[in-house]
Amino acid sequence: MKTKFNGILTLLFALLVQLTFAQEKTISGTVTDDSGPLPGVNVIIKGTSNGTQTDFDGKYSLKANAGDVFVFSYVGMETVEKTVGASNTINAILKGTNVLEEVVVVGYGTKAKRATTGSITTLKSEVIEESPAANFAESLQGKATGLQSVSASGQPGSNSAVRIRGTASINGLTEPLYIVDGIPITANANTDLGSGGLDSGNRDPLSNINPSDIESVTILKDASSTSIYGSRAANGVIMITTKRGKSGKAKFNFTSQVGISARSVDKLEMLNTQEFLELHREADINAGKEPALALLDWPDSDVDTDWSEYAYRDWQAVTKRHNLSVNGGSDNFNYFASVGHLAQEGIAVNSGIERLNATLNINATTSETTRVGMNFSYSRTDQATSLAESAYFASPVTATYLFRPTSYPYNEDGTPNQVNPVTGGTSFIQDLYYDDEGSITDRIIGGVNFAWDFYPDFTFQTKFGMDKSFFNYKSYGSSANSSNPSGGSATRVYQEAYNWTLTNTVRWNKDLNESHHLDLLLGQEINKEGEDGFWVDTEDFPNGILQNVGSAATVTGHSSNTEDSSIQSYFFNANYDYNKTYHLNGTFRRDASSRFGPDNKWGNFWSVGGNWVISNEEFMSSADWVDVLKLKSSYGVQGNLPSDRYAWQGVYLNDTYNEAPASYPSSTKQNLDLKWEEQHMFNVGLEFGLFNKLSGEITYFNRKTEDLIFFFDLEPSNGFTGFWSNNGDFKNSGFEIELSYNVLKNDNLNWNIGGNITFIENEVTRLVEGNQGPDSFYNREVGDDWNTFFLEEWAGVDVATGNAMWYDANGNITFDYNSAARQKVGKATPDFFGAVNTDLTYKNWFFNANVAFQSGNDIYNNTSRITNSDGAFSGFNQSREQLDRWQQPGDVSANPKRITGNPTSSNQRSTRWLEDGSYIRLKELKFGYNLPKSVLDNSFLTNGKVYVQGSNLLTFTDFNGDPEQALNGQHWFVYPNSKTLSLGLNLSF
Repeated sequence: MKTKFNGILTLLFALLVQLTFAQEKTISGTVTDDSGPLPGVNVIIKGTSNGTQTDFDGKYSLKANAGDVFVFSYVGMETVEKTVGASNTINAILKGTNVLEEVVVVGYGTKAKRATTGSITTLKSEVIEESPAANFAESLQGKATGLQSVSASGQPGSNSAVRIRGTASINGLTEPLYIVDGIPITANANTDLGSGGLDSGNRDPLSNINPSDIESVTILKDASSTSIYGSRAANGVIMITTKRGKSGKAKFNFTSQVGISARSVDKLEMLNTQEFLELHREADINAGKEPALALLDWPDSDVDTDWSEYAYRDWQAVTKRHNLSVNGGSDNFNYFASVGHLAQEGIAVNSGIERLNATLNINATTSETTRVGMNFSYSRTDQATSLAESAYFASPVTATYLFRPTSYPYNEDGTPNQVNPVTGGTSFIQDLYYDDEGSITDRIIGGVNFAWDFYPDFTFQTKFGMDKSFFNYKSYGSSANSSNPSGGSATRVYQEAYNWTLTNTVRWNKDLNESHHLDLLLGQEINKEGEDGFWVDTEDFPNGILQNVGSAATVTGHSSNTEDSSIQSYFFNANYDYNKTYHLNGTFRRDASSRFGPDNKWGNFWSVGGNWVISNEEFMSSADWVDVLKLKSSYGVQGNLPSDRYAWQGVYLNDTYNEAPASYPSSTKQNLDLKWEEQHMFNVGLEFGLFNKLSGEITYFNRKTEDLIFFFDLEPSNGFTGFWSNNGDFKNSGFEIELSYNVLKNDNLNWNIGGNITFIENEVTRLVEGNQGPDSFYNREVGDDWNTFFLEEWAGVDVATGNAMWYDANGNITFDYNSAARQKVGKATPDFFGAVNTDLTYKNWFFNANVAFQSGNDIYNNTSRITNSDGAFSGFNQSREQLDRWQQPGDVSANPKRITGNPTSSNQRSTRWLEDGSYIRLKELKFGYNLPKSVLDNSFLTNGKVYVQGSNLLTFTDFNGDPEQALNGQHWFVYPNSKTLSLGLNLSF
C-alpha cells in the first residue's frame, strides 16, 4: 500500500512539474555591467521577435514559458543567453570585452558583428544628434572610413555630397541609398524636389530629418552588406534607425542648444577705396589713357564700403534647437514620441532655415506569435536661400567680392541705393529690402509592419513605407526695386515627390545543433518613386499689395512635369554559422526597373562573403593578448540606375507651331539597348583587438564599374543630337584603416584616441571615341583619374615687360595665350582623407575632439580668375592680391601688368588658378559636465549634462578659400561654410 501511494505521489508531482513548465509566467530581473545597472538592453526570447528592453535602472519583465531562452544583447557588449527555469527572476551581467558580440543593424534585420562578412560602420546617436548642422549628413564627415560628406556650400539645409568609396558613376546614381527604419527615402540622388526658385541646388531633402530622433546610423559599404537591397544600393547604404520606446514608466528627455556662427575661412581680402582707385587708374593708363583722364574717370571718393559687413552676419547668425521626447511602455507595448524645433540663421543675409518636427514610433506584441509596429514623422521646413555659386549681383556672396568700395549701400533716408555702376542697379541690399522669397516643404515619412511567427523558427513579415513631400516656393519682386520689371514680378513653384515601398519576407532562423546555425531569408519588394510639379513666372501687378501670381496681368513663363519610375524585386539571402567561428553569407537579387527598355529591364545581382574568427580557434587560447582577430572577404556584382528616369526612351516635347499646339520628338534618340551599369566589388579586411587596449580594422577594396552610361553625340544630319549608351569602365580602389587605443582607464579617468584614414585611387579603364580627350577643365583618358585637370601651364610674369607667360607644347616660354599647351596637371580626387579623434572623461567631466583632414587633391579656383583679372573686369572690385603686380622693369611679382580689358588673356583658364586643396580642420570640439548623482538624487532629474561645443573652429590650408569644395574640384563664388560656437543642455526626467 505504501509503495502504491508513493507511486501515485510521484506521478502527481511529475504532472505538477510538467504543468508548471508549460505555463506562461512573468520573468523579471536586472541587467548590469561592471559599472552598475544597464538601461536599454534588448531582452529577446530566442527564435522569436518577442522581447523588451531594460529601463533606466536596468530592470525588465517579460512573459515566457519554462524552457524558453532569453537573449540579452547590447551594442558594445557580449551577448548572454539564459534559460527560463522554475524561478521567476533572471539577472544577467554583460561584459564589453568582445566587440564581435556587438549587435549591428544589417539589411532587413540585425546580427552579431561576429557574423558579419561585409564592411560595416555604426555611428551612435551622440555622434549625430548634437551637431549644429541642419543636415545630419554633414556630421558624418570623418566619422567612417571610405565615406566623404562634403559640404561645398554653407547654406543652412544645403546639400552634402556623400560618397562611399568614391564616385562610381558619371551619369548614373552616385549617392548612397538612405533607409529610415527600413523605409527607403527620397534624397538628392533620385529627385528634383526643391529645384524651383532661387539657388535651388542648396535645398536637401535630408535637412528635413531631425537628428535628435536618430538612435544610430549604419553605413554599409561592400557587396556582401549592400547587395540585399539590389540596384538602389550600388553606391552604398546609409541606414538610419530612429529611437524606440523602452519598457517602464514614461521617461522624458529635453535637449536645448543655442549657438552663433561666422565664416569658417575668411582669407580673401578685397581692395579698399584707395587701392581700388589706384589700380583702376593704373590699368587705364597702361591701356593708353592719359593720366588726367584716368583720374577724371576714377575720381577720389570719401566712400569706403566693406560689403562683407552688409553681406555676412559673422557671430550674429544665431542657431537655436530644442527637442522634447518621451518614451515608455510595458512588456507588450512601447512608444517613443518627440517634437523638435530648429531655427538657424545663415551667415549670409537673407538665408536660413526653420524646421518643426514631430515623431511617433509604436511597437506592440499582439499575441504570442504576432507583432505590429508603426513609425511616423512629420516635418515642416521653411527655408530662405541666398544666391551663391553664380555671378548674380543679387547674391551677397558675389557682392562681397565684386561690388565697388566707392558705392554706398543705403541712402540718407534709409532706403537702398539703387545706383550701382557695376550691376545696373541690382543688389542684394535692394532685394532684401523690397522683395520676398522662400520655400516651405512639408514631409511625411511613415511605415507600418506586421510580423507573424507562423511556424517554429519561421517568421513572416510585411512592411509598407511611404516618403511624401510637398514643396511650395513663392517669390515676389517689388516694382520699387529697380532690378525688377516696372510692374513687379512673381514666381510660384509647387512640387510633390513620393517614394513608397512594399516588402514581404519569410525568414527561417534555426540552430541545427550546438555548432551549426542557419538563417535564410526570402523576400519580394515593390518600389515606386516620382514627382509632379509646375512653375509659373508672371509680371505686371496692379499694386504692391496683391502679390500672388494670379494677380499678375502677364505670364512670362510656365511649365509642368510628371515623372516616375518603379522597381520590382525578388531576393534570397543565406547565412551559415559554424561554432561562431566560420560564417558564410550569400545573396541573390533580381531587379526589374522601368528606367530600361523591355529587353533590359531585369538584372541579376549577387554577392558571396565569408569570415573566419581566428581568435575563437583552440590554437589561439594561449594568446591571451589577442582579444579579437577576424578575417573577412566578399565579392559581388551590383547594378546601378541612370539618373534620368527616361534615358532609354524617345521623349516627346510640347510646344506651339504657327500659334497652334504641337508635339515633337526631343533631340535625344531612343536606345532600346541601354542597360544596367554593373559594379564588381571585392573586399577583404582584418578586424582585431589586442591587449584589451588597441582595436581596429584594415580593409582593401576594389570596385570596378562596367558599362558606364554616357551621352553619345550624333551628326546633326541624323535629326538627333545624340543618345544615351553604355560606353566605358572605371574603378575605385584603395585601403581603409581604422584604429582606436585606450590610453588610460581607471575609476575616475578614461582616455581614448582613435582615427581613420582612407587611401583611394580612381582610374578610367575603358572609354570609346567621343567620350575621351579634353573636356572643359579636364582630360578623360584611360589610365587617368576621371577628374584629371587639363590646363594651360602658367609660367609666371616676365620681369622685363610685366607680360604673362605660359609654356607651349615644347616646354618653351610663350607670351601668346593661344600658343599655350594644355597639360595634365593634377586631379580633384584626394590621395587620402580621414580624421583623428579623442575622448576624455574625468569623473563627471568630458572632452571630445575631432580633426578631419584631406590631401592630394587640387581645386580650380574659378572665382580667383574673376577677382584677380589683371584689368579684364574693369569696374569690379578685386582681391588685395592684385596689389602684388608688375609696375616697372625688374619687378618680381605674382600678377602681370594691369591693363584695362586685359588683352593678354592672363586671367583665362590655366594652372595659375589651380591650387592645392589639402586641409586639416578642427571639425568638432566639445567640453562638458554630467550632473553628479548627489545632485540628481535631490531633484526630479534622472540624468543631465551641460556642454560647450564648437565646429569648424580652425582650418589649416593653402587654398585661398574654404577647402571643402565640390567633388569635381571647382570653386565658383561659393557660399562659405560656417564655424559655430554652441551652448547645450540635456535633461532626462
